[in-house]
Amino acid sequence: MAAPYRGHGRGVDVMRVVRGILKNDRPLGDSLGIRNVDRQLLYSVAHDLYGKARYDLAQYLFAQLVLYDNKDPRYMKGLAAATQVLGQYEYAVHMYSVAALMDVNDPSVVMHAGDCFRAMGKHARAFDSFDLARSMCSRPEHKLIKLRCDQALAGIRQAA
Repeated sequence: MAAPYRGHGRGVDVMRVVRGILKNDRPLGDSLGIRNVDRQLLYSVAHDLYGKARYDLAQYLFAQLVLYDNKDPRYMKGLAAATQVLGQYEYAVHMYSVAALMDVNDPSVVMHAGDCFRAMGKHARAFDSFDLARSMCSRPEHKLIKLRCDQALAGIRQAA
């Protein structure tokens, strides 16, 4: 039998980790001993790096967070946003799609996917995304998203 993986100076039984993830439906980070408080700290650092325009490092940290806990939509949204700002629009659209499935009531991810489609010159897809995001804006806190979608839709109509 192979020796256990020894990451971070600790012995990790990979099969035990995989069984724990599959059996208990728990995040990989938990199985590796990466506590929620550690993930929150890492998220704070990634968010701070994004705010300081260090998008490549933010993207890396958000990717780690998605790996450690693929069920927290904040991590996927952060990864998508950093990927978008780096001009990797096709990848960002895929990530925004996953984020939309993780939180079906969040119109912002659909709107940001529209931004990516627009940047790629896919104006029909962008229009559909902005239109869908606008239709999802049912809460008062969605007011600015709805306004931004209205502006984007008007811009696409005017350019056509």
